This record gives sequence, structure tokens and C-alpha cells, in this order.
Amino acid sequence: MEVEGQYGLSQQLIGHSKGVRCVCVLPDGRLLSGGQDGLVILWAKEEETGKFKVQKQLEHHTNFVYAVCASAIHDPLTFYTGGYDKRIFRLSADGDPFMQFEGHQGPVCSLLENGKALFSGSWDGTAKVWSLETGACDLTLSGHTHAVSLNVLVNGEVVTGSQDKCLRFWKNGHCHKVVTDAHEDIIRGICVFSSGVLTCSNDGVVKLWTLEGEEMKQIPAHSSYIYDVKASLNERPDGLPSHFYSVSDDRSLKVWEPDNSDPSQVLMHAKTVFQVAVLPNSDVLTACEDGVLRLWTKEEKRYAPAEERAAQSEQAEQAAVELQQKGAEAIDAANLPDASMAPTMRGIRIGQTKLFKEGNSAVVYQWNGQ
Repeated sequence: MEVEGQYGLSQQLIGHSKGVRCVCVLPDGRLLSGGQDGLVILWAKEEETGKFKVQKQLEHHTNFVYAVCASAIHDPLTFYTGGYDKRIFRLSADGDPFMQFEGHQGPVCSLLENGKALFSGSWDGTAKVWSLETGACDLTLSGHTHAVSLNVLVNGEVVTGSQDKCLRFWKNGHCHKVVTDAHEDIIRGICVFSSGVLTCSNDGVVKLWTLEGEEMKQIPAHSSYIYDVKASLNERPDGLPSHFYSVSDDRSLKVWEPDNSDPSQVLMHAKTVFQVAVLPNSDVLTACEDGVLRLWTKEEKRYAPAEERAAQSEQAEQAAVELQQKGAEAIDAANLPDASMAPTMRGIRIGQTKLFKEGNSAVVYQWNGQ
């Protein structure tokens, strides 16, 4: 059952044998993913079909791949990967490793390159700044607890978060601001846009901050850990993103507008969603524990076939029902559409099921074609 103007499933990208942990979009339009199978996969779009297909599988890591990112330098195009084996690689556009960055004492979980330096975060409680020319570590940012997530402001300041719940702002290797208890649990993701910062945490909350680290808004976004948050590439006149996106252990992708505390859309998956990426055309890509990347679009002409969309939706909702029957808090009824909306929502095919909220409970409705 779909509402006009909202995201619908466009494609399911199958290539990983285990959960997909990270994903990014390369400047040439290709996609890059890393998984628990130790693979890094390059995906390229076929001209004839407009669908993404596996272009190349890369096996340079020896264990889980936790982070991938594109270079801000487009000529020549390169990209980076990091993982459980504590190593960071820089690879050519064809996927050939030609530089390695060594120095972390724990798995690498966060990567970003801004054209001037490479920035990394690790389970060893540090963030590092690396030379793009030599691969040497120029700075180590210490003082965190366990896994470090990071991003970089336009002015070059580094923003970090970790298990100690603090948000830190760094300039030239020195921490000049600490926001203590920025969240109530580990900070998992940090997203920077032109006028602010978004953070997400195991506490289920997304927060909006100024570039100076002043809290502007908080949204109780998910019923479980939030692994990632990303801003849309389109910004409003006030400098805020037109939308932002969060993904969670509650198996959902949620679409938000900055002025609202309720999601404009909830897209369920069968398992944990670890990361989200936004494409230049506003499509959204999710990396899921079930080993599948899913591309979501607002363009109905690019929706996947009705049967595929219905099957994906039912698989996700059936997984939630099964977990709830086992006693798990699997369904966040608060964010389900109210049952009163059921008559206004058209199904994809007769017999399709969908979850709705009745009071504080989740119930399954089936579309009969009327």
C-alpha cells in the first residue's frame, strides 16, 4: 500500500553473502558497499536497464568491512575502505589498492576524506588524520571511549563522538569544545551539512546541532539503536536540509522533515539497517543485515515490479510479527499509520498485507482490491 509522492522500492542489489555494513556513492555514479563477508563491491548502472549490477568484488580485507568513503578529489577518482582487520586502503577507480594506512589498534569504523586529508575513527578510542601523499598519520585525536564516529566541518574542524556520549570539536589536533552527555548512549553517526550537524545514538534519538555545538532540536526517532543519519543533498533557504534519513536496529529507514517530530515515511526491512546513503537524484540506498542493498525512489516509473515490492514489504512485516510473537519489542506501533487510514491507501496487489496501529497495538490488514 503506497501513498503518492513517497519513496517506493526501486531495486534490490544482491551480491553480499552476509550483512551489508556500509555504503557510499562515488562521484561517477557507481555505488560502493562493504559487508560482514569481508567483501567490498563496486556496483555500476547498466545503460540498457538503468539497474545497478555487480561490477567487481574486492577481497583485500580479511574480515568485516565497516567503512567506505569516496575521495573528494575526482581526478583521478579514488576511494577508501576500512574494517575489522584495523587497516585502511586507498583504491583506484578500478578497485586496485595502491596505498595502505596503518596505525589503528582496533577495527576501523568511520572514514572521511575532504580533499586535504583522510580522517578515520576506530574501536581503539582514537580518530586519526592521515596524509594523502605519504599515508603517514599526521595527528591522533585521543580521549574517546571505544568506537569513534566522525565528520568534518567546511572550516576543517573535526567533530567526533564515541561511547562516552560526548560530542567533541577539534581544530588543528586540539579539542576546543566538548559537549558532555550529548546523548544518553554511544554516538553512532555524525552528519554535517552547511549550517549544522546531525547526530544519532544508541539512545534512539536524532539531534540537530549548530556548527558551534549548540543543541537545536532532538527527536525520539527509533525504538532501538540508530546506526546512521544522513541529510538530503537539497537544502532549504534557511540552510537546513529538506529531509534527513535515519536507520536503526528496529529494521526501519525513516524519512524526516526538519520541522516535524514525526517521520514523513517509515520503510521497513526484515533485519537491522546499518547505513543509508543519498544519491544526487534524491534516491536513497540502505545497507541491511540480510545482505541486501535496497534502492528507494520517489519516481513511480522507476519502482520495482509490484510483485517484488509487495514481497519485500510482506517479508519485512512478517519478520516483525514473528519477533513480536517471540516476545521481542519488534514493532514500534507509534510510527505505524493509523488504522483509520487503511481505506485511503491502495495496495500493490490483492492479498498484500500491511501493519497499522489500533490503539497501542500493531495489527495486520490485508488489501482486498477495493
